[in-house]
Amino acid sequence: MDIKIVICLIFICLIPSASATDTLWTAKSSGYIGFNGSLSYENYLVKATAVDDTVSSISVYKNNVLAGSGNFGINEIKNYDNISITLLGIKDGNSWISISKLENKEFWRFLKRAQLKWGESYSIENYSFMIDTYGRDSVNLTISNKTGTKKEEFFTGDEKDFDSFRMRLTNINRTGFIDIDFFTNKLPDYKTEVFPFVKAQIYTDKDEYFPDEPINISITATSDLTLNLIGITVETSPNTEVSQDNFSITDFSGERTFETIITRQPVNSTLSINARLDVRDFFGNSHILDVSKDISITPEIAIIKRVPADTDDEIVPVQLYIYNSGLSNRSVSIRDMIPEEFIEKSLEWELDIGPKSSRTLEYNLTPPRPGLYILPSATAKWDGGTKASKRVKITMHMPYLTMAKSIEHIEGKTLVKVVTTNVGDRPSQVKIWDNIPPGNNVLSGETTLSGKLENGEKVEINYYLQGEVKTLPAAQASYLDIRGVTRQARSNTIEFGKVVERTQQEKSESTKPLNVAPSDLVLFMISSFVAIAGIVTGAAVVAYLITRMLR
Repeated sequence: MDIKIVICLIFICLIPSASATDTLWTAKSSGYIGFNGSLSYENYLVKATAVDDTVSSISVYKNNVLAGSGNFGINEIKNYDNISITLLGIKDGNSWISISKLENKEFWRFLKRAQLKWGESYSIENYSFMIDTYGRDSVNLTISNKTGTKKEEFFTGDEKDFDSFRMRLTNINRTGFIDIDFFTNKLPDYKTEVFPFVKAQIYTDKDEYFPDEPINISITATSDLTLNLIGITVETSPNTEVSQDNFSITDFSGERTFETIITRQPVNSTLSINARLDVRDFFGNSHILDVSKDISITPEIAIIKRVPADTDDEIVPVQLYIYNSGLSNRSVSIRDMIPEEFIEKSLEWELDIGPKSSRTLEYNLTPPRPGLYILPSATAKWDGGTKASKRVKITMHMPYLTMAKSIEHIEGKTLVKVVTTNVGDRPSQVKIWDNIPPGNNVLSGETTLSGKLENGEKVEINYYLQGEVKTLPAAQASYLDIRGVTRQARSNTIEFGKVVERTQQEKSESTKPLNVAPSDLVLFMISSFVAIAGIVTGAAVVAYLITRMLR
């Protein structure tokens, strides 16, 4: 998955810092108007026809009576009574229009959060704050600037406005500190203050699609600042059909999701989905936010390998899903490989798959121990192409016991230690026992142990044998997991006083049939018959000759 974000600024106009409350043109309605389309607000109706990529012919109606008409250039504004009409842009013959109205708009945005401790001061712009004294549920603050000093009482939630900022007391802690949030009414620096708060992301259900499969797209926009309006246009490369390729929303803050669908994507390709957000604030400023996401479109024949990402099951199913999105029947050869950490084996299938049809193949694996396993790609080959699936990962969860046996000769006795460790990530119920060879006497200690062994936990059994024993068989354990599966474990052996690691567990191998042609098999059978007949005949002749000689 490849996601890219590109941001650039377009300043339409720059207005000096606003006061806390301003009379601003606020967008009340907006949208993309195509042929025979219109946009309405209260008793106004706007129609637009794009002349070219830079000019639209716009007609404004009030109470169904023409109030005015004319050509608008992009970002041109015209007033009609108490509303203004703006041509914000033109895209594929659609005119992006907004209808705005003058409103008193209080403009405050979060600036910073501060913690003020008793005995210290905090400064912002030309003001400084100090805690003077605490009341029962309040705090008295000393506020100073160049013109003087005064004391004021504040309760939690109280606010006070200053020249270009506002303070809000959010917490009074009687151990000696308070929390204050500060807000500003200054026009933000878009590079450092707006961009971190305005974000967008494209989401799809997955990263790979069939050529005939609809692609559901969600475009999520978020902003901690209130924005006047946002226009969104959607494009793809290569070009495809997008069910709705433009959106417009006014008075935006928080989070909003816009959804559309892509159809008829090209086979065996990488499809780039691009969304452009044109964001406008209440001061006429605009900035562009571009987001994109790349997804893969399969060839005509697709193969998908599926396994559970996490499992506690002893037997893990592996599925191969093969889909023919074409319009004709296909003969497909499937190849897959079981890795050596299981039982290395090559798997092959020959399939006939009809148009718009699929087949599912399945086989099972038994992971020998806990951990992450990566299965290689499976391949599909047909007349016209080859496609490999993605590799898949399995994380196996299970208990797994390791056992280590050692001896030590002490004053004519043999100390035997068996350490059992659960190196898995699940607990188990264990039964551990050691095998005492005939003729060896246990002087003290225990040779068996039962109980629960948590993941990462170890237990140890110790016992003494009479004499200096140099050869001992392996200790054994049987352990049960939470799914009811019982497994076995064995330690090393001791031979001539030395630790001998146990050999790798035997792997089951399937018997393979002879890979010979029918004619070779017939020739082999005839040759074998002749050879056997010769042996029998020879034996009979020898017996006859011996009998004649004895007579």
